[in-house]
Amino acid sequence: MPTYYPSFLPTPETSSQYGKRDEIMSYFKRVAKEQIGEHKFLWGVSVASAKFDGSWWALSDASGTTTLRC
Repeated sequence: MPTYYPSFLPTPETSSQYGKRDEIMSYFKRVAKEQIGEHKFLWGVSVASAKFDGSWWALSDASGTTTLRC
Protein backbone atom coordinates (compact mmCIF):
# COMPACT_ATOMS: atom_id res chain seq x y z
CA MET A 1 0.00 0.00 0.00
CA PRO A 2 1.61 3.32 -1.02
CA THR A 3 0.07 5.35 1.81
CA TYR A 4 2.33 5.88 4.83
CA TYR A 5 1.42 3.96 7.97
CA PRO A 6 3.56 4.15 11.12
CA SER A 7 5.68 1.03 11.58
CA PHE A 8 4.35 0.50 15.12
CA LEU A 9 0.79 0.00 13.80
CA PRO A 10 -0.45 -3.08 11.96
CA THR A 11 -0.43 -2.86 8.19
CA PRO A 12 -3.95 -2.72 6.75
CA GLU A 13 -5.23 -5.53 4.56
CA THR A 14 -6.75 -4.14 1.36
CA SER A 15 -8.12 -5.67 -1.82
CA SER A 16 -5.92 -3.48 -4.04
CA GLN A 17 -2.93 -1.14 -3.90
CA TYR A 18 -5.25 1.70 -2.89
CA GLY A 19 -7.65 0.72 -0.14
CA LYS A 20 -11.36 1.29 -0.59
CA ARG A 21 -13.26 3.61 1.76
CA ASP A 22 -14.81 0.82 3.81
CA GLU A 23 -11.47 -0.99 4.14
CA ILE A 24 -9.74 2.18 5.34
CA MET A 25 -12.52 3.01 7.84
CA SER A 26 -12.41 -0.56 9.15
CA TYR A 27 -8.66 -0.20 9.63
CA PHE A 28 -9.03 3.15 11.44
CA LYS A 29 -11.66 1.71 13.78
CA ARG A 30 -9.56 -1.39 14.49
CA VAL A 31 -6.49 0.69 15.31
CA ALA A 32 -8.59 3.04 17.47
CA LYS A 33 -9.99 0.10 19.43
CA GLU A 34 -6.76 -1.89 19.80
CA GLN A 35 -4.10 0.82 20.04
CA ILE A 36 -5.66 4.06 21.28
CA GLY A 37 -9.07 3.53 22.84
CA GLU A 38 -12.41 4.00 21.10
CA HIS A 39 -13.60 6.47 23.75
CA LYS A 40 -11.22 9.07 22.28
CA PHE A 41 -13.01 9.17 18.90
CA LEU A 42 -16.31 10.49 17.58
CA TRP A 43 -17.40 8.41 14.60
CA GLY A 44 -19.98 9.64 12.10
CA VAL A 45 -19.58 13.35 12.90
CA SER A 46 -18.83 15.67 9.97
CA VAL A 47 -16.74 18.72 10.78
CA ALA A 48 -18.39 21.83 9.35
CA SER A 49 -15.86 24.38 10.61
CA ALA A 50 -12.43 24.47 12.16
CA LYS A 51 -10.97 27.62 13.68
CA PHE A 52 -7.49 28.02 15.13
CA ASP A 53 -6.93 30.80 17.64
CA GLY A 54 -3.15 30.42 17.83
CA SER A 55 -3.27 27.87 20.64
CA TRP A 56 -6.39 25.72 20.21
CA TRP A 57 -8.56 24.35 17.44
CA ALA A 58 -12.34 24.69 17.77
CA LEU A 59 -14.18 22.11 15.66
CA SER A 60 -17.94 22.34 15.11
CA ASP A 61 -20.38 19.97 13.45
CA ALA A 62 -22.92 20.98 10.81
CA SER A 63 -25.78 21.31 13.31
CA GLY A 64 -23.71 23.46 15.65
CA THR A 65 -24.59 21.19 18.57
CA THR A 66 -21.12 19.73 19.00
CA THR A 67 -18.02 21.85 19.47
CA LEU A 68 -14.67 20.41 20.46
CA ARG A 69 -11.54 22.22 21.57
CA CYS A 70 -8.26 20.50 20.96
